[in-house]
Amino acid sequence: MILRLGSWRDDKATAEETSRRLFGLLDANEEARQLLGFNQHQGILYLGKEALEDLLGDLLWVEALKLAASSSAERDRARFAADLTACLTPLQRLLEAADRSGYRVEAMQQALAGPIPPPEPPR
Repeated sequence: MILRLGSWRDDKATAEETSRRLFGLLDANEEARQLLGFNQHQGILYLGKEALEDLLGDLLWVEALKLAASSSAERDRARFAADLTACLTPLQRLLEAADRSGYRVEAMQQALAGPIPPPEPPR
């Protein structure tokens, strides 16, 4: 399923644009919707927390492997870390939007359309 999503990253896009694009791809893909446990409860469409975390973790692994495979002996470790962070940031943003929206799909779409405030510090 991950491979069928195609390229969800665009190096020229911001993290915000990338997280919106990725969520749009997931929402539009029936297999992804099933995998993410999209379900309706009392007229509200939800997705599964653990399923989303697992899928985004898998996406990060795939991107890390792609980066590692494309690197050469001369590749700077700092550059690899920066590239990996660029992959991670939109995924974190999507997870934060999901958490703040209570995993309600419509609320996630709205949250991803605008700025997402930083997470509150643990109490």
